[in-house]
Amino acid sequence: TVPSGGATTSEATAPSARGASTEGPAATGNPVSPATPSAIPKDRTAQYQGARMLTVGGLDLDHIPPDPSWEDLRYEKRPGRGIMVGPALVSVVWSAAKAPSRAQCEEALGAGLPAGHVFGHAAPGTAFCMWTNVDNVAFVRVAGQEGEEGVPVDLVVWPKQPA
Repeated sequence: TVPSGGATTSEATAPSARGASTEGPAATGNPVSPATPSAIPKDRTAQYQGARMLTVGGLDLDHIPPDPSWEDLRYEKRPGRGIMVGPALVSVVWSAAKAPSRAQCEEALGAGLPAGHVFGHAAPGTAFCMWTNVDNVAFVRVAGQEGEEGVPVDLVVWPKQPA
């Protein structure tokens, strides 16, 4: 599995690894609750793993579970916007179909995109690694089509220190 550093938005689309569900039940009535279980195989070293809805309110990936805040990620429907990484945070496209390990994300981030990268209106399967605002490592995969409320994403967030 090799990340493609510096890929453009159109190059960012990787095949979706949809398969058996590996994540627990969804909460109801919460705008950031998962619509479907995450399709990423369970990683026991992660501090959080699951499916969330990325909205205009954004997601703070350092909270367990991630909560609405424009700390790390945000989604805007406006043309030229879409999925945006926090203005001071580095990210890198992950083009392999298989989700990376924490070490693979960290290695890929060494050749990251400029801080505050905008992925635009990314297709399902688009994936990337990123540093969070408190230096955790996160993997994000677009899990479905954009809708009125936002875009569903599968997330894995690892703590600063490997478990």
